[in-house]
Amino acid sequence: MAEIDNDEFATAIINIQDGVKTYDMSLAREIWRNKIRRVRYAKMQEWDAEYQKADEKNILGGILGNSRKSEVAGKRQKLRDAPQDSRIDQATTVDQLKAVWPTILSEEVVKK
Repeated sequence: MAEIDNDEFATAIINIQDGVKTYDMSLAREIWRNKIRRVRYAKMQEWDAEYQKADEKNILGGILGNSRKSEVAGKRQKLRDAPQDSRIDQATTVDQLKAVWPTILSEEVVKK
């Protein structure tokens, strides 16, 4: 019975010799970007809700709504930029690629 490979980059493997895997790094980078996009999607929804709340506060005349909107807009931009992190293109191994995880993806959404 064949061993199941739990490697998230399994579809990027182009060769295995003596137990050493060789990866198509172009494909591996795209796999990693897609993982970042999946995590980003959930975070973006949380930040979108915060933006909407800040917008409502702003409509009601609160100055705090404007500063919060600016803060949240910055977080949302970082999320949009996450899959384009230059370190992804610079990675030459899968281990280097796995080390690229934009901090915005790990930050908790502070609800105000």
